[in-house]
Amino acid sequence: MNADLKYLIGLWLILALALGFTLFHHGHILVDCGREAYYPTQVLMGQVLYKDIFNIYGPFAYMFNAFLFKIFGVNLNVLYAAGCVSSFAIITLLYKIARKFLSKFLSFSIGIFTIFMSVVCVHLFNFVFPYSYGILYGLVSFLASVLFLLKYNENPDKTYLIYISAFFAGLCVISKYEFLPYFAVILYAMIKIKKLKWE
Repeated sequence: MNADLKYLIGLWLILALALGFTLFHHGHILVDCGREAYYPTQVLMGQVLYKDIFNIYGPFAYMFNAFLFKIFGVNLNVLYAAGCVSSFAIITLLYKIARKFLSKFLSFSIGIFTIFMSVVCVHLFNFVFPYSYGILYGLVSFLASVLFLLKYNENPDKTYLIYISAFFAGLCVISKYEFLPYFAVILYAMIKIKKLKWE
């Protein structure tokens, strides 16, 4: 078995244990995070973001969660499940990005630190039931975009990698507007780096 895969499986097992011990203790539906369940429910009922529902965040998280509610039913467990899947994605992507620069052990350590800071700690800014799913989905998209950008840097002949990176950068922006400066970096990469040109 690949050594990196062993470390990743170790991270996944630790994350699964952390989720098992802390699930349903993240966030506070009445005090802090009610908007994250309320807005997608209202979207399903025909309300329109920014028109009928006052919102200062990007639309993607609420529309995506409304889509999940449509498929699986309006239930908090759907949001918990989305948070758990996002947690696995974040830990995996962090490890893969860290491995581009660091040893297996240091990359593994970053993953452990992230689990203990954002899953075991059930404070407001956790990965499972966060204050804002926009920042959660934005973070997943950001990490995916960075990973594909690094892969493109290693394989400049595979131009499709930069377009995949740009796709995830776009998801960042429509999840949370604070990612807009990063999208400018991707646009610069698409126009200036190597031999890429607009066609």
